[in-house]
Amino acid sequence: RIPPIRDAVGVVGFHGNDVDISLSSGTVYMPSGRTVAASNGTLTVKAANRPPVVGALDIDVDGEASAVAELASYEPINAMRHVGILPEDLSGSVTGHVKADIPLQSGVDSSKLDWLVSLDYSGMSLAKPFEGQIVTDADGSITVDPEKAVISAKALLNGIPAELDLVEPLADDGPARSRKVALVLDDKIRAAAMPGLKPLLAGTVKVAIDKNGSGDQNVSADLTNARLDIPWAGWSKGAGVPAKVTFVMTRSGETMTLSDFDLDGKTFSVDGSIVLVNGALSSARFSKVTLNRGDDVAVSVKRSGKGYAVDISGNALDARSLIKQFTSDVDTATKTTGSDAISVSADVDRLTGFHDEQLSNLKLDYSAAGSRVNGLKVSATASSGAAISISNTTGAGRRTLNMQSADAGAILRFLNIYEHMEGGAITLALAGPSDGSLKGKVDTSNFFVVNEPKLASIVSTTPAGDNRSLNQAVKGKLDTSRVKFERGYAEIDKGSGYLKLANGVLRGPRIGTTFQGTLYDQNNNMDMTGTFMPVYGLNRIFGELPIVGALLGNGRDRGLIGVTYRLKGNANKPLLDINPLSVIAPGIFRSIFEYR
Repeated sequence: RIPPIRDAVGVVGFHGNDVDISLSSGTVYMPSGRTVAASNGTLTVKAANRPPVVGALDIDVDGEASAVAELASYEPINAMRHVGILPEDLSGSVTGHVKADIPLQSGVDSSKLDWLVSLDYSGMSLAKPFEGQIVTDADGSITVDPEKAVISAKALLNGIPAELDLVEPLADDGPARSRKVALVLDDKIRAAAMPGLKPLLAGTVKVAIDKNGSGDQNVSADLTNARLDIPWAGWSKGAGVPAKVTFVMTRSGETMTLSDFDLDGKTFSVDGSIVLVNGALSSARFSKVTLNRGDDVAVSVKRSGKGYAVDISGNALDARSLIKQFTSDVDTATKTTGSDAISVSADVDRLTGFHDEQLSNLKLDYSAAGSRVNGLKVSATASSGAAISISNTTGAGRRTLNMQSADAGAILRFLNIYEHMEGGAITLALAGPSDGSLKGKVDTSNFFVVNEPKLASIVSTTPAGDNRSLNQAVKGKLDTSRVKFERGYAEIDKGSGYLKLANGVLRGPRIGTTFQGTLYDQNNNMDMTGTFMPVYGLNRIFGELPIVGALLGNGRDRGLIGVTYRLKGNANKPLLDINPLSVIAPGIFRSIFEYR
C-alpha cells in the first residue's frame, strides 16, 4: 500500500464521525529510500463509525520521476503494473496531483476504489526502450485512472523531436489503445536517422503516426515544404508544391509492410504497396503511377540478388523528364542511383517525348549497375509508322551501341536532340571498351532541314572584312526555310561528359557543308568549325570525292565559293563567327576545312 506521509505539518479536524485532515507539507518515504514531497493535501473520512472505512485523499506531489513512479506502483493505485516500466528505468522530475480512495481497514475490495493521478514531467528519459522506441528528454503530462492512462508529451523519439499522444487501456472495458506520434524531420535529423533518404528528400517534413489497437500504424506526411526526387525517373517535386503521402505500416519481425500507399499531389499520384526487410526495399507494387499529366502505368519492383528488377506496363507514359536527364549525360543521370544492379522491362502503348512526338508499342529491356549500362534493347514505332530500334550490348570488355530508324527526324525530335529535321533514315553505330569512350559513326539519308536559324545566319550574315553575304554572292538563290539533304555523316567520339565530331558532312542538291570539333565538353562548351557552300552547276568530279561528298561549283570557272565558320561558347547558345567569302581552286579545296 501507499506508504504513510511523515514529517507532516497540518491540521486534523473532527466533526462527529467525520474526520478532515489538511496537510501543508510532508514527505513520503518509499521502502527503496526514494522520497516524494507532499503538500496542499487533504484526507477526508466520512462516517468513520461505519465500515468500510475509506478516506478520500487529495494531494500535490513533487519529486524525481523514479520516486513518483514508485509511489504510483503501490495499492490501491498500482498504475505501473500496466505500463511495464520499473521506477529505476525513469529519470527526470515530476510534479502533480493525486486523488485516491484510501482504505483505512482491511478487507476492502481495491477494485471498487476510485483514483486519479495527474502528473506533469520535464526532462524525463527511459533507460530501456518503450515499445521498441528510445524516449529521452520528455516534457509533458500523464493522467491515469482505473480505466486508462493518457500521455501527452514532447520528447526525443530515437533522437528525433516528436509529439506523442498515447492512450493505454487499463481495464477490459477501457478505451481502445491509441498511439499518435507527430515527427518534424529536417535535413540534419534525417541525415542522422535515415541516411538512405538523402537522394530522395530535402527540406522539412511533418510526419504523423497513429497506431491502432491491431498494431497497425496509420502514417501520413505533409511533403509540401520538401523537395522530392525520384532520380532514376528524372522526376522531382519542388519545395512549396503541395503533396502528402499516407500508408498503413505493419511490422512482422524484420519485415515492414507499407500497404495502401498513396502519394498525392495536384498533378501526380502513386498508389500501391511497399515491403521492407531489415530497413531495405524488398519489393514494391504500384497499381497506378502518374508522375506527369497523362501517365497511366503500373510499376513493380522486386529485389533480385544484390539489385532490383523493375517492370513497367500500361497505356501511356510521359518520358520527357527521363529523356532530359539521360540525354544530358548518363554519368550525371545515374550518380544518385547508387551502384546496385538494376534491370528494367517496359511495355507501354504510348510514350510521349519532346516536340509533341509520340512513340507507340514501346518494348524495352535494360540492365545496368550505376552508370555502367550492361544491356539495352528498345523497339518502338514513330507516329509516321517508321520502326525504331536501339541496342546496347556488352561482352568481353567491349560495348556496342546501335540505333536504326526510318524516321530520323521523329526520333531526334522525340529525344530533344534536334528539332529541325524531317524524315530521313538514320543509322548509328558506336563501339568501345565497356568502361571507356565510344567511337563510331552516324549516317543519315534523304531528309530535310526546316527553319534552322543557324543555317539562315550562315547564309545571310555579312562576314567582317567583306561587303556581301553568301546569299548575296550567289544572287539570292539560297532558300534555307526548307533544305533537302541527300546524306549526312559524321564520325563520333562520345566519352564521359563530352561529344566530339570529325569528318562531318551534309550533302544536298543545293547546299553542302562540312563540320568538325567538340559539340560539348565537360563544361558544356562548344567549339565547332566547318565550311558552307551553295551548289549550282555541280561539278561531277567533286561530287565523287570521298568524305566531303558533293562540293560546290562556282559557275563558269568551276571554282568553289563558300565560307568557313566557327561555333564557340556555351553549347546551349554558341556564338557564330564567319570568315570572308573565299573562291577556292579545286586542287586546294581541302584548305577550306581549316578555320582561320
